[in-house]
Amino acid sequence: MVDKTETTDQFTNDREGNPSQVTDYKLFYPKDFERIRQPELVFVTAKDYSQPSFRIESGQILADLSLLRKRRIELKAEEHGVVQVHDNKDFYKNRIVMTGKIGIGFQVMPSLPINDYLHTHSIDKGEDPMVVDLFSAFDLMSLGAKGAERYWLVGQSTAWCLVNLYGQKYYHYVKATAWEFAKQENSKLPFDEAVSRLLTYVDKCSFRLYRGDDLRNFSLVG
Repeated sequence: MVDKTETTDQFTNDREGNPSQVTDYKLFYPKDFERIRQPELVFVTAKDYSQPSFRIESGQILADLSLLRKRRIELKAEEHGVVQVHDNKDFYKNRIVMTGKIGIGFQVMPSLPINDYLHTHSIDKGEDPMVVDLFSAFDLMSLGAKGAERYWLVGQSTAWCLVNLYGQKYYHYVKATAWEFAKQENSKLPFDEAVSRLLTYVDKCSFRLYRGDDLRNFSLVG
């Protein structure tokens, strides 16, 4: 069984204003992982994140995006996540889908480069699904902390890919930017305004934000 615990988050509150309950997973490599084929991302002109779009040709990313989309629609009160790592030779993913009521935290033991973290957000009655499906400030912080290459959010009607251009060494700068963004977050903003505000802070972190409405074709936002 995967080692997981229920903890109280020190940074965020739930919708009633209480400290959020977070499900923390400790994943042990290699027993909690299975080998997968290397993801295939095809860029417009070059394998360079300055390009305006990319396509997922095949591989585990596409399968995990599809699985999480199904979970996202069926169980709106829960969040789900899949971690993909590489050991400088081969690619692996965790064997089970991580699940949490409010949030999911994870640690890979021993530490390995995280190439992709795919996850969903929960949605509460009365919330705008489009706004909920945007990355939160704490997703930016988490990406910076874990040094993941790509951070995928599977929403109700679209998917997002936040690309980390510089890795974990910029974590403290990302953390400061994320806290600044957190003070400005507002789930009642119109969707276009929420996207614009997010892009301001994504750019500050030197990340790139892509959107894909069909899980395969992603275009640079902004």
